[in-house]
Amino acid sequence: MYAQICPQHPDEFVQAVVVNDDGLLSYTCDRAGHVTAGDFVWSGVAESNATESISGLAAELSLDTALPAAIAQYPGKWIEYGVVEAAYAQANPEDFAHLIQEHGHRAIKPSKYTISKYLASILGILGRNGAIAFHTGPATGRWNYLGKVSWWSSDSTLEWTPENQVSVAGAGLDASYVPGSKD
Repeated sequence: MYAQICPQHPDEFVQAVVVNDDGLLSYTCDRAGHVTAGDFVWSGVAESNATESISGLAAELSLDTALPAAIAQYPGKWIEYGVVEAAYAQANPEDFAHLIQEHGHRAIKPSKYTISKYLASILGILGRNGAIAFHTGPATGRWNYLGKVSWWSSDSTLEWTPENQVSVAGAGLDASYVPGSKD
């Protein structure tokens, strides 16, 4: 059994739903009073004391090397999740299109579980395994409704300073890299 406290309701304990064999968990708080209207949904990964590995589609698409390679395009920088997604999409357009078919994207149609959540869960595994560095930071651009999102770097010793950050808004990214985007 997995559960977390809703980030917007410190007194609301939310049970997880296991989404896939990679250990991806989905949490939904249906209590009123979130920053945005409606249910608040977030994802996580089942924790383990052992080194986590990717499997299934993530392994088939070599996401354990492709995602760090997307991050490495920005040496000496912390990059917001959306920048990672766009860099991965541009470097791997066929695989990205396949993942869109599997998981969808909010730029095409709103959904509780999307490619963004899937890729973020894989990044989480890679971060916990030490392949990349993680930091929580402000959400910008099309992700600003979330408030905070994951930021990633190839350098775990990199300082968290504004001059070391590449945000979605700062990079001027829109959803044009998403096949079928309505944005």
